[in-house]
Amino acid sequence: MKLYSFIFAALPILSLIFIGASCSTASRITSVSSADFGERITAQGTQLVDVRTPGEYAEGHIAGAVNIDVNSSDFLSAASAALSKEQPVYVYCRGGVRSKKAAKKLAKKGYTVIDLDNGILGWQSDGNPVVTD
Repeated sequence: MKLYSFIFAALPILSLIFIGASCSTASRITSVSSADFGERITAQGTQLVDVRTPGEYAEGHIAGAVNIDVNSSDFLSAASAALSKEQPVYVYCRGGVRSKKAAKKLAKKGYTVIDLDNGILGWQSDGNPVVTD
């Protein structure tokens, strides 16, 4: 009986801890339009990451982007090796789903993330260029 009382008494405190943790992660992520994204990535030294597969990346990507596949088992270790926490990380994918997944993973590790809201499809439909290597 005492254990149940303790658990019910602790639930509000645990809820606040989990809510606080998710709020701090969410505050590290900003989703922006392709126009805003394009303006922001023009600065030299921008950390721009295409989180699609290598095959998708090869078909066309935003100039200056590095490819780190969010669905790869080594995504976070590759990101840690390539990215600095001192500057924002700009991420995009095909349509916006995988980049949001990547943004959450990166934010949990302490990165500030700017997400291209509608992915490279939105980027291209707004008339922005892509390159192939």
